[in-house]
Amino acid sequence: MGVILHETGVIIPCYNQGCYVARAIASVQQQIYSAWELVVVDDGSTDDSAAIVKELAMNDRRIRLIRQQNQGVSRARNRGAEVVSESVQYLLFLDADDMLHPEMLQTLVAYLKQHARAGAVFCGFTRVDENDRPIAAPQLFLVHARVPTMLGFRRLGLDYQGRIPFCTVMADPVNLPSNTLIRRSVFERIGGWDETVPQPAEDRDLFMKIALFSELHVVPKPLVYYRIHSQQSTKNLAFALQQTAHLMRRWVQYWRQQPPSPERAEVLRSWHLSMGRVGAWNSLLAGWRMLRKGHLMTGVRNIIAGVRRYLTSFLPYEWGWMY
Repeated sequence: MGVILHETGVIIPCYNQGCYVARAIASVQQQIYSAWELVVVDDGSTDDSAAIVKELAMNDRRIRLIRQQNQGVSRARNRGAEVVSESVQYLLFLDADDMLHPEMLQTLVAYLKQHARAGAVFCGFTRVDENDRPIAAPQLFLVHARVPTMLGFRRLGLDYQGRIPFCTVMADPVNLPSNTLIRRSVFERIGGWDETVPQPAEDRDLFMKIALFSELHVVPKPLVYYRIHSQQSTKNLAFALQQTAHLMRRWVQYWRQQPPSPERAEVLRSWHLSMGRVGAWNSLLAGWRMLRKGHLMTGVRNIIAGVRRYLTSFLPYEWGWMY
């Protein structure tokens, strides 16, 4: 029998997901597209996750189990990317509690083959509960995605297809690891997952890099099942927002120190507009909500901040304004 060349590497980072990981693996095995290999990186689980994966791997040569001490999701993802076959051209980082629609890999691989400039492409998703039951209509994160315009901003819309502007990726979360297929050459060029960025901000960091140095595209089809449960890292919204704010400050501070380049200009311009237009709108909405609740001073402060952000957005970003 000849050597099997795998074109796509699916990497599942797993930490104590024994109740879900078998379903994630099964969704990969059920793909119409067959040129895949699967690496599950067990990140020091204390439950039966590794035993479940080991048993499944014994019956399917395309599945491998890698075990490591607990080092975090980014290290687990990078480890998986390091051990996939040399023939792998595309990478999918599927979370252990999510699942794929049978047409997911076929659709996104075909898209990347047809769009050479795209470094990654993502699709829509359907939220499901612990028992795989849909709990909301299929959607994209693009329901909130916005692009600054001359006087304000516009929404991309649920039927948007093609390249996502960098400023949109910077202003809003538009995709997930589980629904994004990444060209391996691009992933390696940007250095993979930054293991110094805390979860859950590491997603935003990687996808901003892809959008800045390559192109991030979207296919508006719901081809992933995104699980909602009590153990998710994104459940702590306040912590997630804090980490995202820290990441943005880190990005802006880094690029302000770099010599002039198209990338530097794009980052600083996008930050300036997203904070000045999208940020202004968010401040105004927050102020209005506070006023309706009777919190007069807080509401007024938010409204003043929103107006100030908006007016500042018309100043040149080179002036170095920091929000």
